[in-house]
Amino acid sequence: MKTGFIILTATLMLAGCAGSSENKDITGPAGDVADPGGKPGEGVTGDIQDGTDIPVNKECEKDEDCDAKGEGLACNCEFKCIAADCREDKNCGSEKYCDPCYKVCMPLLPACSLCDNDAQCAGQLSHCISDFTLDGVNVTFPAKVCAPWCPMSTKVCAVEGAPVNSYGCASLGDEKNGVCIPMSLDCGKAGKKCDKDSDCPDPAKQKCWLPQHVCGCRDALSCVFGEACHPITHQCVPGCASDTECGSGKVCSAGLCSDACSKNGDMVIGCDDPSPMEGKEWDCDDEGHCFIPGMCFSPLDCREKETYCDTATHECVPGCLIDYDCKESSKLCDITTNTCIARPCTGAWECKCGQVCDPAEKTCVAAEGKYCEPCDQQQGDDACGDKEIMCLEFQTEDGQSKGQFCMPPCNLSDPENECPQGWQCQEIKDDQGKSYGKKCIRPCYHEIEGCVIGNPPKAETSPETATISDP
Repeated sequence: MKTGFIILTATLMLAGCAGSSENKDITGPAGDVADPGGKPGEGVTGDIQDGTDIPVNKECEKDEDCDAKGEGLACNCEFKCIAADCREDKNCGSEKYCDPCYKVCMPLLPACSLCDNDAQCAGQLSHCISDFTLDGVNVTFPAKVCAPWCPMSTKVCAVEGAPVNSYGCASLGDEKNGVCIPMSLDCGKAGKKCDKDSDCPDPAKQKCWLPQHVCGCRDALSCVFGEACHPITHQCVPGCASDTECGSGKVCSAGLCSDACSKNGDMVIGCDDPSPMEGKEWDCDDEGHCFIPGMCFSPLDCREKETYCDTATHECVPGCLIDYDCKESSKLCDITTNTCIARPCTGAWECKCGQVCDPAEKTCVAAEGKYCEPCDQQQGDDACGDKEIMCLEFQTEDGQSKGQFCMPPCNLSDPENECPQGWQCQEIKDDQGKSYGKKCIRPCYHEIEGCVIGNPPKAETSPETATISDP
């Protein structure tokens, strides 16, 4: 167990933006995080490649050293006097903190962002931590990250922008209050310090986000399929595929759990991210999902049957990758051909309306028989050509006829296929209590969209009764 722990903590990756990013980038020759805490006067900064300290020329050691150089200046983490929006967290209000390096007010940091202290992390009782216990295992991250609060009584984590169950409730030694940590123990890579887009490893997919000076994804198209670009940290994070992965009141839009959007006329409210494709604009559907017509970021965005999201073009194309892409319960995705095929069945309940399950082929087929065929009770036993098939008339409550139709007997030898899907097996009795056996019943005057047999011309429905011919 100790060996596994050492390997684990040596290979953990971190993501997010934070203050004092200079210190967090310091690495030793083996890739382990070296001590970033050079004392003022010893002055170390920059990336250490061989373990040798790099001296710097210091203008200042504290903010007060900059007062003589001009009003509004403060000492940054490179010991230089710079124009400052703030000097302390209290200068920024309750929703922001003062970045100790760049001296600007920054939004409080979300889960998994690199941090220096608790005050930088969003959410009450959030902590900036590197040591914790998850599922009984002691873990040490190579640098501190923001970890939102969770109750140890339920150990339920609800992290903004993250799918349900992707975070676990870890212990800090408090029996009541814990913190949310990714179950993968992987916060992703920290963004590289930058001043312009060309400083980033892949300028085509990354940009330099100021004032954080962090390289991050440009938009949703910059991340691999299944990941999304976090709007605050600008790092690619695990995305969602359906609303069920998001917490209560949240929906999955463009791969991220977020608040539902709405529309006021032609105005879309709640889809604030810039469109990743020039000339295309965000829209909002009836369920509150942000989407761009003609584009997709997750399987949820392809609404047509038997279409899936092409990861290269972010367009919906014919075929499937998963069963969801078929969007039909009676079909599943054959991943060898990327096509939707009939789902093997065991009974009619797994089939479309008007179908039964072929017991030999395990496939749904249209039922054979005079289900809902029109008939005339005046013809007696010959009304449906077989005395076992009953001719029933449906009437409204006031006695108006809705038509006469054939009702074949139930297939009692096969309980899974007694009647086609959409029909019910019911015992028929006259007003004297005489039984005529169990028949497959459906109000045949009522059209069922997509039913493969038995649909009449459209007609208005109303409460009905049934009368039977005297055999």
